[in-house]
Amino acid sequence: MPSNRKYDVVEEGIGGPPTARPVLSQNGSIIPPAQLLIFNKDTNKIRKKDHYLVRFDIKQFSRSPLRFTPNEADVLWVKQGSGAATCPTSPCHDLSDTIWVEDMDKDGEWIDLVNMDMNCTKFWFTLNLVAKSDPTSTNYVPVDPGGENQNGGATRSKFELSSFATFALGVGTGLLAYGGTQLLLTQ
Repeated sequence: MPSNRKYDVVEEGIGGPPTARPVLSQNGSIIPPAQLLIFNKDTNKIRKKDHYLVRFDIKQFSRSPLRFTPNEADVLWVKQGSGAATCPTSPCHDLSDTIWVEDMDKDGEWIDLVNMDMNCTKFWFTLNLVAKSDPTSTNYVPVDPGGENQNGGATRSKFELSSFATFALGVGTGLLAYGGTQLLLTQ
């Protein structure tokens, strides 16, 4: 079963033009722009083969002058890398096989994304909002959260080895050397 996450897009100056770029909040707490949204299947206790369904919802949508752009190719841009300097400012889809738009509200109140979180990587989203009065505009108001897929959720193998001695184990064509107290093989 997928793990569901919900983030609110919060604007300053609701009811008029935004006085600042919209930001994200989760459960009423503002997420600082430099803070990464972490996806880790071990922490969230979900299976490796499962995915995250992530909803971005415009808070107080009826009073907001903004909506998500109806253009599916531009509502989400994803760029791989770390640091706010890598926030996408033009169309890009570096992780199109990992993160994509699954569903969109026809009125632009929310979008649902799928994040497969199968490989360790850092990335930056740009979620593009537009004026409700001009939904076909390309004058985007961006929301730029960062994220990190931590490739969690590997299931345990039936083999668990413990030792207080150093040992080496041949695995496939490689060799795994370990000098600790426990080795846990995972699938």
